[in-house]
Amino acid sequence: MKILVVHTYGLGDMIMFTPALQEIVVSYPNAVIDFVVFQKLAAEPIKKFPNLGKLYFSTFKMSSVMNVLKELRGVKYDIALTTSGTAPIKAALFLHFCRTKVRIGEYKSSWQKLFFDKPVEYEEYLHRVENNFKLIDALTLHKKRLPVSYYGIDSSVRYAKHNRQKLVVGVHAGSNPKFSFKRWKPDYFVELIELLKQNFIIDVKVFSGPGEIKESRFIAERIHGEIVERESLYETAKEIATCDLFIHTDSGLGHIASCFDLEIFTIFGPAKDYKAHPWSQNTHVVKLNLPCQPCYGTDRLKRCTDFKCLNDLTPEKVFEEIREKSKVLCNAVR
Repeated sequence: MKILVVHTYGLGDMIMFTPALQEIVVSYPNAVIDFVVFQKLAAEPIKKFPNLGKLYFSTFKMSSVMNVLKELRGVKYDIALTTSGTAPIKAALFLHFCRTKVRIGEYKSSWQKLFFDKPVEYEEYLHRVENNFKLIDALTLHKKRLPVSYYGIDSSVRYAKHNRQKLVVGVHAGSNPKFSFKRWKPDYFVELIELLKQNFIIDVKVFSGPGEIKESRFIAERIHGEIVERESLYETAKEIATCDLFIHTDSGLGHIASCFDLEIFTIFGPAKDYKAHPWSQNTHVVKLNLPCQPCYGTDRLKRCTDFKCLNDLTPEKVFEEIREKSKVLCNAVR
């Protein structure tokens, strides 16, 4: 069986597709799965996926899309689908030009069912992982509801502690630069880390991607902590796997942490926590629960001038929530 998956979103959303991807392979172990990826970094977690066929990369420019479609026209697929969240009309147009027996995609209005051979209703208040499960449920014979994965990193890395004396707390203050409105203030991270160090015996690693180098170095310098700037996302992921606890604003690195069953605290402001929190039983969402939250994808976000959801979420409030809910830090109290 040959399957095409079209993924237009970023790193975190790709990780949130991996449980559905694994379920496809459980039902069809010999399937060869090609991917079209629109944000190049999003391909990193699946580059070592055992059933991966070919990776196609496109931008959102029409010329780039047409070039990829020309390549795809030479390949016959049994099934083609888009990952959850892709706009139905855009998904339908792209899949229309692919040579495939079955097209699977989401619809938001009943008339959009006509676009797909197997239409699947998009549910706004379902987590992204659950909506991805819905997309592939018609294909899979075994609904095992598997966890998220970063392929190529063995879970044993998680326990390579080398008999260290302190717990390691990972911190990531960034996000996709396009969505910088999701970020908590670097000063707040500094204050939070100082509170944690005053109360718990920990080491802190500040993780940085290319979009937040300045902020990450500022935090690391202020707390006299280690900064992790790896050349590849793969090496960064291996470093994340060795942490005990991970604190971040809604970002792809937090989703990487969920692949290794770390205890995670995710700070949410305007974004939809019910849809995008890291998929792990050890994830804790930290937010103010204001009446205006979440506002991502609405006109409220465009009109917002004060971002109280992040600015009023003080380091003291976040610290208290971590101290109350963390099981890992119970073993590191001063």
